[in-house]
Amino acid sequence: MNWGDVPVMWGGRARLRWLTPLWLAPMMMLSGCGQTVEGAAIGAVTRVDPATLETGPYPVEPTAFDPDIQHPYQVYAIEARRMLGYLVPPFEFDAELTHLDDVELIDSSSDGLFGDGLNAVYPAEFQDVMQRHHLIAGVLTIRSNDSVRALKLANHALLRFPSDEAARAAAADLDATLHGLNPDLRGLPVPGHEGVEYRTGNGSKGYLVVARGPFVVLTMLNRHEPDEEAILAVASDLLDLQFERLASATVTPIDEILDLPLDPDGIMRRTLPAMKGEWLYGESFVGALSPQAQLHFELDGAAAREAFEDAGVDLVARNYATVYRAGDEQAALRLHTVLAGPARDDEEIDPPPGLDDARCRVLAQEDPVSEYGSVCVLAYGRYVAVVGSTQPSSLGLDPGLYQRASAQYAILARSEA
Repeated sequence: MNWGDVPVMWGGRARLRWLTPLWLAPMMMLSGCGQTVEGAAIGAVTRVDPATLETGPYPVEPTAFDPDIQHPYQVYAIEARRMLGYLVPPFEFDAELTHLDDVELIDSSSDGLFGDGLNAVYPAEFQDVMQRHHLIAGVLTIRSNDSVRALKLANHALLRFPSDEAARAAAADLDATLHGLNPDLRGLPVPGHEGVEYRTGNGSKGYLVVARGPFVVLTMLNRHEPDEEAILAVASDLLDLQFERLASATVTPIDEILDLPLDPDGIMRRTLPAMKGEWLYGESFVGALSPQAQLHFELDGAAAREAFEDAGVDLVARNYATVYRAGDEQAALRLHTVLAGPARDDEEIDPPPGLDDARCRVLAQEDPVSEYGSVCVLAYGRYVAVVGSTQPSSLGLDPGLYQRASAQYAILARSEA
């Protein structure tokens, strides 16, 4: 079976991967955010005494961020989260690719991403190549146009190797592996990039494998019908943007990764931590991110980019909540309005008791990365927080959602004291 001929399951539901057959597509459209509308604007946040809020068992004081790092992959994940800031989101090189399907950190020692398993993204042969050339860290984003009849999709990854030479060797081996899996592939020159070829067999699905310094760009582009001119134009734009981003990238030496600040400006101590024994989806994403890195997790990435720029967002923290730092309190209120805006068919619900300025809603379509089915958005000072619940809406409203939102508010309030 050739790589990409069948859909791959992730987290118990179908996900668009390297190619989804059109006859299966109606079952795949589970994660789009739909058309956005304006949320209810707030002119100022009414300060609330944290002691009056119902916070359940959750922590209400700022907590020192001290991750338990015991394995090499946890060290490399620190660098991978930083690399998300260099990975170009698909909607930047193709404006139609707005629908978020997946975000992953790539670890060559993890069997889950490779092979024929339910969670697989890459063929097993890719794992051998990455291990042979000592992959340090990788990041992956998948976005589509959420169309049943005219599917477009990009599976775009950035891999980091120990040296320029290792990256070139890995790219050559990945390219050779692709040819072994797909003998009918032919190379088409990418406009504006001498010596770079886009590998395709039918003109509708194809691959880029390009080394740049210690990095390898590994990308699959797919469109519903063959159009070599159009897809080469997208490939050219992709590489223009990705190479420009890599030109400003810094590479952290392996033995200095743990010297990187894990809690810059105390942003993580302001973020609700998961309680011991409590399941947290996407644990590898826990940490401080640049705004550019956070864009990969936003359902409407293009709108979020504009909102971040308008609000002066300069730092984001992900833990059991996501906290954004804006330029000032008024900027935070503008960001709150955008992040609280419901997507089509979302159901707005009451805010937590005592937090009248918070905005909560049940999502019509589950978030494909966090698996949130409902969220609350709140603001305090220059910070905006998004708190969610993975409990299915069929089980009713998760009481922990309101408790976690209240606890997050309390943490923000007390971190300013």
